[in-house]
Amino acid sequence: MNKITKAFEEEITGARKWILSLEDNWDDEGAVAYKPEVFGRAVSFFRVIEVATRTMRFKLSIPRITPGPDGSIDIYWGDSKLSALFNVKQDGSADYSWFETFKGEGYTNEEEGNLKSE
Repeated sequence: MNKITKAFEEEITGARKWILSLEDNWDDEGAVAYKPEVFGRAVSFFRVIEVATRTMRFKLSIPRITPGPDGSIDIYWGDSKLSALFNVKQDGSADYSWFETFKGEGYTNEEEGNLKSE
């Protein structure tokens, strides 16, 4: 297993243990518990990022998998030039939503969108 794949697998293992252990109202503000199938969809998408990271000519940091709002799972990564947030929703209205910022020399580009998985 190469270094990038190992780092991704460590993130998945740690996030799975933490996020799936959270119960209803874990934040004392009415948050809902996280479903394994939502986490599974997040991991599927996360693995696509891992393959892209191994094959790109420039380096990306390892994304973080964190609890999102309303039982969704966030996948976030960023560095000085790029930050992106993918939100895997529990309700299925939009499986992947993202917001990204890319900073180049003298400009900043921001983009957002939604993807529906089939």
